Amino acid sequence: MFTQLNKKLTLSSSFKTAPNIGLIKYWGKWNEREIIPLNTNIGVTLNPNDIFTTTTLTLNPESNKNQLLINGKDFPISNRIERLFGIFREQILQSKQFASNKYKNSPSDKSLGQLIPDIEKYGIRVESNNSFPTGSGLASSSSGLSALALCLQDILKTDIDVRYLSRIGSGSACRCLYGNFVLFPGVQLQNLDKSDQQTINLESKRCLPYEIESSRWLKEKVSIVILTDTHQGQKDVLSKDGMKLTWETSKLIQGRVREYVEQHIKELQLALEKQDFNKVMETIIRDSNQFHATCMDTYPPLLYLNDFSRQIIKMVHIYNKNAKNIVGYTFDAGAHAVLLIHNDELVSFKKFLSEAQNLFTNSKYIIPSQEFWTSIGNGPINLN
Repeated sequence: MFTQLNKKLTLSSSFKTAPNIGLIKYWGKWNEREIIPLNTNIGVTLNPNDIFTTTTLTLNPESNKNQLLINGKDFPISNRIERLFGIFREQILQSKQFASNKYKNSPSDKSLGQLIPDIEKYGIRVESNNSFPTGSGLASSSSGLSALALCLQDILKTDIDVRYLSRIGSGSACRCLYGNFVLFPGVQLQNLDKSDQQTINLESKRCLPYEIESSRWLKEKVSIVILTDTHQGQKDVLSKDGMKLTWETSKLIQGRVREYVEQHIKELQLALEKQDFNKVMETIIRDSNQFHATCMDTYPPLLYLNDFSRQIIKMVHIYNKNAKNIVGYTFDAGAHAVLLIHNDELVSFKKFLSEAQNLFTNSKYIIPSQEFWTSIGNGPINLN
C-alpha cells in the first residue's frame, strides 16, 4: 500500500494470522541459521477470526531506525528478525540492478528499488498485536513472524519464497501459512550427522511446509479450546534455549528424533487418510506426552507443565473413558492446554468441563483462568 508522507512514498502492509499448534512436535534444529528442524513435524492452524495476531509493517522515510512493537510495547529486535530485514534490503538492492524485477503495485512500471532510490535506508516499523497470551507457550511468535514474512513479501512483490522467509523467522511460523493440518519436513535421517554446505543447501530447499489435504475432513468435525493458566506467566526457559539444552543433555531425544517421531507421523497420516478420528486424537496425545518426557529428561529438567496442566490431562482421560469420540490434548512448551473435541461431544464435554472442579477439590488450579474457543482455520487473512 502506497501513501504520501511529506512528499515521500511510504509503504505498509497488514496481515492477520493464527497460531499453528504443534501436534507432532519438533524440538531442536539440525541447522540453526536455516532453521531446519531435527525431525518432521505436523501442526494445526487455528481460526484467525477467533485467535489471531494482527501485524502491520511500515517503511518509514523519516527514520532509518527499526522498531518492533508487540501489544503496544517496545521489544528488542531479535537476530532472526534482523536477518529478515537484511534479506528484504538485499532484495531491494537487487531490484535496482534488474529492470525486469517490476513492483506490481507501484504507480509506475519501475521496480521498487528504482521507484524509491533510497528505500533501503528507510526504517522498518513493525506493530504486532495478539488476541491471546504472549510468550507463554501458545505459539504467539509463530503467528507474528509468519505475518511479518507475508508483509515483507507483499511489499517486495518478488519471487522470494514466503515459506522460506517465514521459516527464517521461526520454524513453526512457516506452518501458519496454510490452513488445516500442516506438515513441515525435517532433515532426512541419512543427513542427520552431516554439516557440509551442499547438504545444508539441499535440505534448506526441501524443508518447506505444505498442507496435508487428507486432514480437511476434520475441519467441520472439530472444535478447539485453549485452557490457560494465568499463574504461569511467561516461560522461564524460551523454546530456542530449551531445544538446545535438550539436544545436549537428553538421552531420550535421540530415540525420539531417530525413530519415534517418524512412527507418529506415519500413524497420524494413515489415521487421517482412513478418517479414524480416535486414532488421530490418540496419536496427538501420545506425541505430546513423549515430547514432555524428553523435556523432563533434559538436565536440568524443563518444567513446562505444572499442576494445572497435569490436572487437565487427568480430566481428559477421565472423560475419554466413556466417550464415543475421545478428546485430544496437546501441550507446547508451556502449561496451557490445547484440546481438540469432536462436535458430537461438545455439549457433553462443556458440561463436564464446567463441573471439573469437583474432580480435584484440593487444587486451586483446576478452573482455567481463560478459555479460548476456536476451530481449525484456513490460513492467513490479507488486510490490505
